[in-house]
Amino acid sequence: MTKVAGSSFTNNTSNQPDSRSVEQTPDSNSGEQTFFDYTLNSIKYLNDKVSQKFDLSKSLSGLIIHKRIVSVKQASDRSNETFIKSLTKDKQNKIWEYFVFVPEISDSIPAPTIEQVDIYAQMMKVDSDFKLTSKEAKEPGSMKKLFDDEFPTEQKSQFIKKMENYLLSAIRFYGVSSSGPGNGIRKCKVLFHDPKNLQFGKMVKVEDVIDHDFSLSLKARIRDAKRDLGIKPASAETDKKRKQKNDLYASRLDKMIEESDIEDADASAAAQESQKVQELLARLP
Repeated sequence: MTKVAGSSFTNNTSNQPDSRSVEQTPDSNSGEQTFFDYTLNSIKYLNDKVSQKFDLSKSLSGLIIHKRIVSVKQASDRSNETFIKSLTKDKQNKIWEYFVFVPEISDSIPAPTIEQVDIYAQMMKVDSDFKLTSKEAKEPGSMKKLFDDEFPTEQKSQFIKKMENYLLSAIRFYGVSSSGPGNGIRKCKVLFHDPKNLQFGKMVKVEDVIDHDFSLSLKARIRDAKRDLGIKPASAETDKKRKQKNDLYASRLDKMIEESDIEDADASAAAQESQKVQELLARLP
Protein backbone atom coordinates (compact mmCIF):
# COMPACT_ATOMS: atom_id res chain seq x y z
CA MET A 1 0.00 0.00 0.00
CA THR A 2 1.43 3.36 -1.01
CA LYS A 3 0.85 6.42 1.19
CA VAL A 4 0.59 9.90 -0.30
CA ALA A 5 -0.12 13.27 1.26
CA GLY A 6 -0.58 15.38 -1.86
CA SER A 7 -3.71 16.96 -3.21
CA SER A 8 -3.09 17.19 -6.96
CA PHE A 9 -2.36 14.41 -9.44
CA THR A 10 -0.35 16.75 -11.62
CA ASN A 11 3.39 16.18 -11.71
CA ASN A 12 5.10 19.23 -13.17
CA THR A 13 8.65 17.92 -12.93
CA SER A 14 10.36 17.21 -16.21
CA ASN A 15 13.54 15.35 -17.06
CA GLN A 16 13.40 16.31 -20.69
CA PRO A 17 16.97 17.13 -21.79
CA ASP A 18 17.69 20.56 -23.24
CA SER A 19 17.79 20.68 -26.99
CA ARG A 20 19.65 23.11 -29.21
CA SER A 21 17.68 22.20 -32.34
CA VAL A 22 14.98 24.50 -33.70
CA GLU A 23 11.67 23.27 -32.30
CA GLN A 24 8.72 22.93 -34.68
CA THR A 25 5.49 24.04 -33.06
CA PRO A 26 1.89 24.14 -34.37
CA ASP A 27 2.50 27.81 -35.24
CA SER A 28 5.72 27.15 -37.16
CA ASN A 29 3.94 26.73 -40.48
CA SER A 30 4.44 30.02 -42.33
CA GLY A 31 1.49 29.42 -44.66
CA GLU A 32 -2.16 30.01 -43.87
CA GLN A 33 -3.86 27.20 -41.98
CA THR A 34 -7.42 26.58 -40.92
CA PHE A 35 -8.47 25.88 -37.33
CA PHE A 36 -8.82 22.20 -38.30
CA ASP A 37 -5.24 22.17 -39.63
CA TYR A 38 -4.02 23.87 -36.47
CA THR A 39 -5.80 21.28 -34.28
CA LEU A 40 -4.30 18.37 -36.21
CA ASN A 41 -0.85 19.97 -36.06
CA SER A 42 -1.26 20.49 -32.31
CA ILE A 43 -2.18 16.84 -31.73
CA LYS A 44 0.76 15.68 -33.86
CA TYR A 45 3.08 18.10 -32.05
CA LEU A 46 2.02 16.83 -28.59
CA ASN A 47 2.27 13.19 -29.67
CA ASP A 48 5.75 13.81 -31.09
CA LYS A 49 6.86 15.54 -27.88
CA VAL A 50 5.66 12.60 -25.77
CA SER A 51 7.29 10.10 -28.15
CA GLN A 52 10.60 11.94 -27.80
CA LYS A 53 10.44 11.81 -24.01
CA PHE A 54 9.01 8.35 -23.39
CA ASP A 55 9.56 4.92 -24.87
CA LEU A 56 5.92 4.21 -25.67
CA SER A 57 6.72 0.63 -26.65
CA LYS A 58 7.04 -0.06 -22.90
CA SER A 59 4.43 0.18 -20.16
CA LEU A 60 4.12 3.40 -18.14
CA SER A 61 3.05 4.05 -14.56
CA GLY A 62 -0.32 5.63 -13.87
CA LEU A 63 -3.10 6.11 -11.32
CA ILE A 64 -6.60 4.70 -11.81
CA ILE A 65 -9.06 7.45 -10.84
CA HIS A 66 -12.25 5.82 -12.18
CA LYS A 67 -13.40 2.53 -13.68
CA ARG A 68 -16.52 0.83 -15.02
CA ILE A 69 -17.68 -2.29 -16.84
CA VAL A 70 -18.51 -1.79 -20.54
CA SER A 71 -19.79 -3.95 -23.38
CA VAL A 72 -17.68 -5.07 -26.34
CA LYS A 73 -19.51 -2.59 -28.57
CA GLN A 74 -19.02 0.31 -26.16
CA ALA A 75 -15.31 -0.44 -25.82
CA SER A 76 -14.91 -0.85 -29.61
CA ASP A 77 -16.71 2.42 -30.34
CA ARG A 78 -14.45 4.29 -27.92
CA SER A 79 -11.19 2.72 -29.08
CA ASN A 80 -10.55 0.22 -31.86
CA GLU A 81 -12.54 -2.91 -32.74
CA THR A 82 -9.47 -5.03 -33.61
CA PHE A 83 -7.76 -3.93 -30.40
CA ILE A 84 -10.75 -4.86 -28.22
CA LYS A 85 -11.15 -8.23 -29.97
CA SER A 86 -7.54 -9.03 -29.09
CA LEU A 87 -8.43 -8.54 -25.40
CA THR A 88 -11.70 -10.47 -25.34
CA LYS A 89 -10.77 -13.97 -26.47
CA ASP A 90 -12.05 -15.33 -23.16
CA LYS A 91 -15.79 -14.68 -23.30
CA GLN A 92 -16.15 -15.29 -19.56
CA ASN A 93 -14.22 -12.17 -18.59
CA LYS A 94 -15.73 -8.71 -18.22
CA ILE A 95 -14.32 -5.70 -20.04
CA TRP A 96 -13.19 -2.93 -17.72
CA GLU A 97 -12.74 0.64 -18.88
CA TYR A 98 -10.17 2.42 -16.71
CA PHE A 99 -9.70 6.18 -16.59
CA VAL A 100 -6.06 6.79 -15.80
CA PHE A 101 -3.88 9.74 -14.89
CA VAL A 102 -0.46 9.18 -16.50
CA PRO A 103 2.09 11.60 -14.95
CA GLU A 104 3.39 14.24 -17.39
CA ILE A 105 1.35 12.87 -20.32
CA SER A 106 -1.93 13.75 -18.56
CA ASP A 107 -0.72 17.07 -17.13
CA SER A 108 -2.57 19.12 -19.77
CA ILE A 109 -5.91 17.37 -19.11
CA PRO A 110 -8.09 19.03 -16.42
CA ALA A 111 -8.17 16.74 -13.41
CA PRO A 112 -9.88 16.74 -10.01
CA THR A 113 -7.91 16.64 -6.77
CA ILE A 114 -7.21 13.42 -4.88
CA GLU A 115 -9.64 14.58 -2.17
CA GLN A 116 -12.44 15.12 -4.70
CA VAL A 117 -11.91 11.69 -6.29
CA ASP A 118 -11.92 10.07 -2.85
CA ILE A 119 -15.19 11.80 -1.90
CA TYR A 120 -16.81 10.73 -5.19
CA ALA A 121 -15.67 7.12 -4.72
CA GLN A 122 -16.97 7.03 -1.13
CA MET A 123 -20.30 8.53 -2.22
CA MET A 124 -20.76 5.88 -4.92
CA LYS A 125 -19.87 3.08 -2.48
CA VAL A 126 -22.26 4.40 0.18
CA ASP A 127 -25.11 4.54 -2.36
CA SER A 128 -24.31 1.02 -3.54
CA ASP A 129 -24.18 -0.33 0.03
CA PHE A 130 -27.45 1.41 0.91
CA LYS A 131 -29.28 -0.57 -1.76
CA LEU A 132 -28.23 -3.72 0.11
CA THR A 133 -28.54 -2.63 3.76
CA SER A 134 -31.46 -0.18 3.48
CA LYS A 135 -32.60 1.22 6.86
CA GLU A 136 -29.46 0.56 8.90
CA ALA A 137 -27.39 2.76 6.61
CA LYS A 138 -29.47 5.83 7.54
CA GLU A 139 -28.91 5.51 11.28
CA PRO A 140 -27.29 8.51 13.06
CA GLY A 141 -23.52 8.39 12.66
CA SER A 142 -23.64 6.29 9.49
CA MET A 143 -21.80 7.27 6.30
CA LYS A 144 -25.11 7.41 4.42
CA LYS A 145 -26.48 9.93 6.93
CA LEU A 146 -23.29 12.00 6.68
CA PHE A 147 -23.42 12.19 2.87
CA ASP A 148 -27.16 12.92 2.86
CA ASP A 149 -26.62 15.78 5.32
CA GLU A 150 -23.68 17.25 3.43
CA PHE A 151 -25.13 16.73 -0.06
CA PRO A 152 -28.81 17.71 -0.41
CA THR A 153 -30.33 16.37 -3.65
CA GLU A 154 -29.53 19.42 -5.80
CA GLN A 155 -25.92 19.61 -4.57
CA LYS A 156 -25.38 15.88 -5.01
CA SER A 157 -26.50 16.06 -8.65
CA GLN A 158 -24.18 19.02 -9.28
CA PHE A 159 -21.22 17.26 -7.64
CA ILE A 160 -21.68 14.00 -9.56
CA LYS A 161 -22.02 15.83 -12.89
CA LYS A 162 -18.91 17.97 -12.34
CA MET A 163 -16.85 15.00 -11.14
CA GLU A 164 -17.85 12.77 -14.03
CA ASN A 165 -16.95 15.54 -16.48
CA TYR A 166 -13.45 15.40 -15.00
CA LEU A 167 -13.14 11.64 -14.60
CA LEU A 168 -14.43 10.71 -18.06
CA SER A 169 -11.93 13.13 -19.65
CA ALA A 170 -8.97 11.04 -18.49
CA ILE A 171 -7.10 8.70 -20.84
CA ARG A 172 -8.91 5.36 -21.25
CA PHE A 173 -7.26 1.97 -20.92
CA TYR A 174 -9.00 -1.38 -21.32
CA GLY A 175 -8.53 -4.70 -19.60
CA VAL A 176 -10.44 -7.90 -18.94
CA SER A 177 -11.04 -9.63 -15.65
CA SER A 178 -13.55 -12.03 -14.17
CA SER A 179 -13.59 -10.03 -10.91
CA GLY A 180 -13.40 -6.37 -9.94
CA PRO A 181 -10.02 -4.62 -9.68
CA GLY A 182 -10.78 -3.28 -6.21
CA ASN A 183 -11.80 0.13 -4.88
CA GLY A 184 -9.75 3.27 -4.32
CA ILE A 185 -7.18 5.13 -6.36
CA ARG A 186 -4.72 2.46 -7.49
CA LYS A 187 -1.34 2.45 -9.10
CA CYS A 188 -1.16 0.66 -12.42
CA LYS A 189 0.90 -0.11 -15.51
CA VAL A 190 -0.52 0.90 -18.89
CA LEU A 191 0.52 0.57 -22.53
CA PHE A 192 -0.66 2.85 -25.33
CA HIS A 193 -2.09 0.93 -28.27
CA ASP A 194 -0.73 3.38 -30.83
CA PRO A 195 2.18 5.76 -30.01
CA LYS A 196 0.67 8.24 -32.48
CA ASN A 197 -2.76 8.14 -30.83
CA LEU A 198 -2.54 8.73 -27.08
CA GLN A 199 -6.27 8.40 -26.43
CA PHE A 200 -6.47 4.75 -25.35
CA GLY A 201 -4.49 1.64 -24.62
CA LYS A 202 -4.20 -1.57 -22.63
CA MET A 203 -4.33 -1.97 -18.86
CA VAL A 204 -1.27 -4.11 -18.23
CA LYS A 205 -1.45 -4.44 -14.46
CA VAL A 206 -3.56 -3.11 -11.58
CA GLU A 207 -1.35 -2.62 -8.54
CA ASP A 208 -1.80 -1.63 -4.89
CA VAL A 209 -4.20 1.00 -3.62
CA ILE A 210 -2.92 4.39 -2.48
CA ASP A 211 -3.53 5.15 1.19
CA HIS A 212 -4.25 8.88 1.45
CA ASP A 213 -2.90 10.84 4.39
CA PHE A 214 -5.60 13.51 4.64
CA SER A 215 -5.11 16.26 7.23
CA LEU A 216 -8.80 17.30 7.29
CA SER A 217 -11.92 15.41 8.34
CA LEU A 218 -14.28 14.03 5.69
CA LYS A 219 -16.83 16.78 6.44
CA ALA A 220 -14.20 19.48 6.01
CA ARG A 221 -12.98 17.92 2.76
CA ILE A 222 -16.55 17.75 1.42
CA ARG A 223 -17.09 21.43 2.18
CA ASP A 224 -13.78 22.35 0.49
CA ALA A 225 -14.69 20.23 -2.55
CA LYS A 226 -18.11 21.90 -2.89
CA ARG A 227 -16.51 25.32 -2.67
CA ASP A 228 -13.73 24.55 -5.16
CA LEU A 229 -16.12 22.95 -7.65
CA GLY A 230 -18.58 25.83 -7.40
CA ILE A 231 -21.43 23.73 -6.00
CA LYS A 232 -24.28 26.12 -5.25
CA PRO A 233 -25.95 26.00 -1.81
CA ALA A 234 -29.17 24.00 -1.81
CA SER A 235 -31.20 26.94 -0.46
CA ALA A 236 -30.06 29.23 -3.27
CA GLU A 237 -30.85 26.56 -5.86
CA THR A 238 -34.30 25.99 -4.35
CA ASP A 239 -35.02 29.73 -4.29
CA LYS A 240 -34.00 30.01 -7.93
CA LYS A 241 -36.36 27.21 -8.96
CA ARG A 242 -39.21 28.71 -6.93
CA LYS A 243 -38.64 32.13 -8.54
CA GLN A 244 -38.64 30.56 -12.01
CA LYS A 245 -41.92 28.80 -11.20
CA ASN A 246 -43.53 31.99 -9.90
CA ASP A 247 -42.32 34.04 -12.87
CA LEU A 248 -43.66 31.45 -15.28
CA TYR A 249 -47.06 31.44 -13.56
CA ALA A 250 -47.24 35.24 -13.59
CA SER A 251 -46.28 35.50 -17.27
CA ARG A 252 -48.88 32.92 -18.27
CA LEU A 253 -51.61 34.72 -16.35
CA ASP A 254 -50.64 38.08 -17.83
CA LYS A 255 -50.80 36.56 -21.29
CA MET A 256 -54.27 35.17 -20.61
CA ILE A 257 -55.48 38.63 -19.52
CA GLU A 258 -53.99 40.32 -22.58
CA GLU A 259 -55.44 37.82 -25.04
CA SER A 260 -58.93 37.67 -23.55
CA ASP A 261 -61.83 40.05 -24.24
CA ILE A 262 -62.83 40.40 -20.61
CA GLU A 263 -63.79 43.78 -19.19
CA ASP A 264 -61.26 46.02 -17.46
CA ALA A 265 -62.85 45.33 -14.08
CA ASP A 266 -62.52 41.60 -14.60
CA ALA A 267 -58.88 42.04 -15.69
CA SER A 268 -58.17 44.04 -12.56
CA ALA A 269 -59.75 41.34 -10.39
CA ALA A 270 -57.69 38.69 -12.14
CA ALA A 271 -54.50 40.68 -11.56
CA GLN A 272 -55.33 40.98 -7.85
CA GLU A 273 -55.94 37.25 -7.68
CA SER A 274 -52.60 36.64 -9.37
CA GLN A 275 -50.86 38.78 -6.73
CA LYS A 276 -52.49 36.79 -3.92
CA VAL A 277 -51.45 33.48 -5.45
CA GLN A 278 -47.86 34.69 -5.87
CA GLU A 279 -47.74 35.80 -2.22
CA LEU A 280 -48.93 32.36 -1.13
CA LEU A 281 -46.38 30.61 -3.35
CA ALA A 282 -43.58 32.76 -1.90
CA ARG A 283 -44.42 31.49 1.61
CA LEU A 284 -44.03 27.87 0.59
CA PRO A 285 -40.86 26.10 1.88
